Amino acid sequence: MSTDETARSDSGGSATAGGVDFQARVAAWFAAQALAGPAAAGVSGLYDSAVLDVSCETGAPVDDCRVSLADGVVLALQAKRSIALGTTAGSELGKTVAQFVEQHLWSGHEHDRLVLVSSSDAASTITTDLASVLDRLREAPDGSSPESLFNTKQTKAHTEFVRHVEREWKKQTESSAGPTGGQLRALLAQCWVWVLDVEEGKAAEHNAVMLLRTTVVADVDRAGDAWNALMQVGVRLSKTKASIDVPGLQREFTRQRIGLATPGLPRRRGSADCVHRAEPGTDERRAHGCSRP
Repeated sequence: MSTDETARSDSGGSATAGGVDFQARVAAWFAAQALAGPAAAGVSGLYDSAVLDVSCETGAPVDDCRVSLADGVVLALQAKRSIALGTTAGSELGKTVAQFVEQHLWSGHEHDRLVLVSSSDAASTITTDLASVLDRLREAPDGSSPESLFNTKQTKAHTEFVRHVEREWKKQTESSAGPTGGQLRALLAQCWVWVLDVEEGKAAEHNAVMLLRTTVVADVDRAGDAWNALMQVGVRLSKTKASIDVPGLQREFTRQRIGLATPGLPRRRGSADCVHRAEPGTDERRAHGCSRP
């Protein structure tokens, strides 16, 4: 990757698309999942429970978005639309890992799922190599050595990520020693890289609009209005450092005169077929944030 490409890929999370920044769009995506309830099946490998509430700029170490799930799981998300495999403490990856370590060491938050959510604009060293490394480490049986199965690129991603962790662990614990093997495994097991292409015209945005159309709004022609309303909710949450739950989202729709669907009533012919055609394939669903099975 060239120097210019690296700079573009390590630009963080503030870039905008359609006037709404990536963080707000991530919050809006989760708000759509919350409103859809059981119809939103979660994200394979990350979570499979209903979304209860969404918060932004929480004041926690990992503060971009916080998502509470019905099964008690908490997702702590750092949104970086574009990010590279930075090697310095001041790189976007270095700063993200520092936040992950601090969140993990925070009493009562050791089981929070630490999610670096990015887009396809990020470097493949993050979205492919590091993501695969973390998945393999998480899924490996106790006592196994999945590191021996890494290819060259995955080994580099693993080495750099662990180097960031060890540096920050020493700094934040004020210790000359890094984490023990068990402590390192416990932290890495709580780390995810997740690609959510939720910017204007991208797959996850399309999926969210289809989800709203087929499960949430009474008038399928208002699905786009509903998505725009949720993006503005995401902007407001970021600006006001606030949270919103399902009743709050429903009140927002009522305020904007967007009717909610009544469960059990028939929907407009053809909407389900539209969703079926629009769904990514099995291997793409996770990458594109598709929440339907």
